[in-house]
Parts: sequence; structure tokens; C-alpha cells
Amino acid sequence: MRFRKEQQRSKTLMNCFIWILVVLFCFLLVVGLDYGVNSAGWMKGSASKKSKYEEEEEARRQLSIAMKEKESKLKEKFRFEFGEVIRKKIGTTDAKLPSDMQALSLLSDVYSSYGEGVNFIQVGACDGEFLASNDPIQKLLQKENWHGVLMEPVPYLFEKLKKNVDSQMFKYKERLYLMNAALSDNDGQQTFYIVNEKFAQEKPDETHALKHQIGSFNKNHIVKHLIKLRRRNELKLEVEDYIQPIGVRSATPGTVVREFFQSGLAVRNGNIDVLLIDAEGYDFVVLKSFMNMPSLKPLIVIYENLHLSEADQISAEALLTSFGYSVWPVGWNSIGVKIADL
Repeated sequence: MRFRKEQQRSKTLMNCFIWILVVLFCFLLVVGLDYGVNSAGWMKGSASKKSKYEEEEEARRQLSIAMKEKESKLKEKFRFEFGEVIRKKIGTTDAKLPSDMQALSLLSDVYSSYGEGVNFIQVGACDGEFLASNDPIQKLLQKENWHGVLMEPVPYLFEKLKKNVDSQMFKYKERLYLMNAALSDNDGQQTFYIVNEKFAQEKPDETHALKHQIGSFNKNHIVKHLIKLRRRNELKLEVEDYIQPIGVRSATPGTVVREFFQSGLAVRNGNIDVLLIDAEGYDFVVLKSFMNMPSLKPLIVIYENLHLSEADQISAEALLTSFGYSVWPVGWNSIGVKIADL
């Protein structure tokens, strides 16, 4: 009797154990199937995401290629047309080379004919009183297809620049990036020298250039301008009394180009078409720093030669010539243009 009870108990335990195994097996089977389905879905999703990513990358690559082809076509068109302008002058009594304004206008017209904009950087934009300065770009900034950077380091001039651009330039917020900084070989803060308000108050009829446009990292650049007036007894105070050191933001060419591109105001891929430099004696230094950037070779480069030493004038022209530019003087400026072979 006791033996039978033991057998029955063992049988019951065995049945329970079997049921537990069956339930466990079913559970594992369900989990396994669910995992398989999810894994397949994940793999399918990953493949889909990867495929979508690859499609986007390919689309970006094709867009970049199209942009480069369009840019190349624009540049070749300008070079050819500018070359034609030069050819027509050769062998005629009009041997005068085009002015900076004529070169910029032709570039603007060529790009406009393709429905494209011009990217530019202007180093030393001053206060935006373009009619009072010798700025060659003043009229063209009214055109909607001109997009670029206006750099001015002096705070009070920069504030005037903002007001003048706001009142004079059509849709400027969609095209122009105003930058309160001086071009330098490092990013940070540097000492900059300007003619102070005493000078303007004492000599209100003096030229706009002398009152506002001769700021420089080099103090002696201002001294050499004011010392002439002092020697003619046209100043009441000593030269030093009219010079004010201020701290300004400094930015490298790479930073300027990057900020312009990141602003979303540049057209096409952000490549610069025109570079204008008015750096009061530092023009060659600024020119070198820009031309040392492998990706930056504008079609037109205009820089002020008035305050350059003879050695720097020769070096600036040689630098541009080495990069395939034709260079000639236009008044206080020099212009370098990449044109087709004549």
C-alpha cells in the first residue's frame, strides 16, 4: 500500500515536471519567434535606414558636382567676356585697361544672366558712407544678386555701417553678413589704432578718409598721416593726442569664410568670387593670408596700393601673377583678374 502511494506520488511529480517543461518550451518558442520577427524587422529597418542614408549622400554628392559644374561655367563665361573686352582694346587708340568698377559690373552682369549671385568679402567696409569714400563696390551692393561679408573692426564705425546698410541696401539681411572684426592671422582680441573724435571736432571739413578710414594695427600708419598736418601747423595739439588705441576682435580668413557660409547668406557652395581689401598699409599681409587658402581663389581681387611700400607693391603683384591673375593699377587700387588667355 505504501509502495503504491510512493509510485503515485512519483507519477504525479513526473507529470508536473513534464507540464513545466512543456510550458517552458512553449514560452521559449514564443519568445524566440518574437525575437526573430523583431530581428528581421530591425535588420530590415537598418537596411532601409542605410539605404536612405546612402540615397541622401548620393543626392548631396550629385548636388555638389552640379554646383561645381555651374560655378566652372560661370567663371569661364566671365573670363571669356572679360578677355573679349581686353581684345577689343588691343590695337585701338583706347588702350586703357578696365577699371575696378567695370570689372565688377561685368562680373555682376554675367552672373545675373545665369540667374546666379556673386559672393564677396570686403575687408575694411568703414561706416557705409559709400558716396563719401572711394569704394568701388558701393553701387553694386544695391543689386539683389550680391551676397557677402562687410568687415569693419571699429565699433562706432560698425554701428554707422549697420544703420547705413539698413537704410540703403535692399533686402540686406538676406544677402549681407556684417562682421565687427579686423582681419588678422589669429582669432581673438588685438589692439587697433584710430583717429579719435578730437580730430573730427577740430577739423570738421577734413576728408572722410582722414577722419574715419585710416585705422590700423600699426600706430605709425596714423602718425605719418597726421604729422604732415602738424608740420603745417594745422593741428592745435600734438599728434599723439589724436590717436586712440582700442581693443577689437580679430579673425582669420578661414573664420571669415566659415562664418559667412554658416550664416546661410552665401549663394551656391559659398566660394568667394570677389575679394576687396582696404587695410591701410596691411593690404599685402591681408592679401597673402587669403591667397594662402587653397580653396579661395576669387575671380577678382581689388586691394589698395596707396599705402604699400614699393617692395610690397611688387610682391603683391607677383603673388597674384603666380596664381594666374592679370594685375594692373586703377588709381589708389590695384586689380587682379583671372581672365582667359589673350
